[in-house]
Amino acid sequence: MPEEDKTNPNAQFGMRPGETENDFDFDVNKDGVGPTSKDTRTNWDGKTVAAGEWYDEELFTLGDLKVTPKEAIGVSGGVIAIIIIASLICCYMSWRKRHAIAEGARRVS
Repeated sequence: MPEEDKTNPNAQFGMRPGETENDFDFDVNKDGVGPTSKDTRTNWDGKTVAAGEWYDEELFTLGDLKVTPKEAIGVSGGVIAIIIIASLICCYMSWRKRHAIAEGARRVS
């Protein structure tokens, strides 16, 4: 069991040293998403980053198309759903034709 951080009394709440509960706005923001920081934050690399939703920032561009993490997650989730549906269709078709497949395998051997 890890030892308790004696230097940071708010560590149990996920706060960094020097942060207080007043550094955060725990009211639901205008999008209804949840709490966000009021101002800038420092990331793990020590760089200051703007507060706000991470999923609305630009991830990369393809020509004139700007892709955000939200769009990338949505598209990859859609592709995964299509792959799962196609796999289930193939499994169902194989199950329906299992007798014909077994008969063909017997002829070959």
